[in-house]
Amino acid sequence: MFTYNRAERYVFKLLKSIAIQKPNDLSINNVSKAIGIQVIYWEFSSESAQKGGKCKMFLKTRDSPQEQWQEFTHELCQRTPKTPWSETF
Repeated sequence: MFTYNRAERYVFKLLKSIAIQKPNDLSINNVSKAIGIQVIYWEFSSESAQKGGKCKMFLKTRDSPQEQWQEFTHELCQRTPKTPWSETF
């Protein structure tokens, strides 16, 4: 019998809650809009910041789309415990 681990269950619930159903829906733009994170592209290293309940994520413009996705998901995981959307899971 196959079972999901805790992280996989969390990701599944998160994606379902923001109506991500097809691989083409899974983009930085779609996910960030759905969970209320502003993404800013800049020349420096990727990072995220949160103040007053609002989160901004800064992604490096020179990174490839794959590297930007990896940085986005990394920063998202770093912010998740402190953000409102994590409370529903």
